[in-house]
Amino acid sequence: TIEHLSPGGVVETGALVFYDLDASINDELSAMEETLMQLMADWARREIEKLNTDQRLEKAMASLTRTRDYSGVIAWELDLKKEKWLWSTDIDAAAAGEWYYKSIEEVKEKVHKDFRDEVVRTITQSVRDKVPYELEYQAYLKNDELRWFWSKGETEYDAAGAPQKRFGV
Repeated sequence: TIEHLSPGGVVETGALVFYDLDASINDELSAMEETLMQLMADWARREIEKLNTDQRLEKAMASLTRTRDYSGVIAWELDLKKEKWLWSTDIDAAAAGEWYYKSIEEVKEKVHKDFRDEVVRTITQSVRDKVPYELEYQAYLKNDELRWFWSKGETEYDAAGAPQKRFGV
């Protein structure tokens, strides 16, 4: 326990001796100690809140991953400058291997000719008008099997309004 001393007072506790040389110094230290304690308590409170938030986020992500896995939906992101796809998980990339193409041109070529113009027009209009798109079309897998696809996505733009990324399912 810390005792407040009167000017010139002495308190002995075991081997320690505290001298009160100036009461105003003790008052300042007391105020500084209170401020330090408050700062430490605030920091501890924020850390606990962050931990709780991280735990809630981790649970939500696990739930979302399970839901995505059960639904069979593959999420993707396309960097338009690099023409590089990023899949929601490595498993998605492996599973998508039978229809996964590396370039936008390759994708256009694999869309069935009856749907190609509509796909190009819809995506072009989506980028121009800066609105999401939704498509249903047929495309060929790498083994030339024709399959139906449903795709929904949108484009992300830089500050100048130039398209940067497209993402969707």
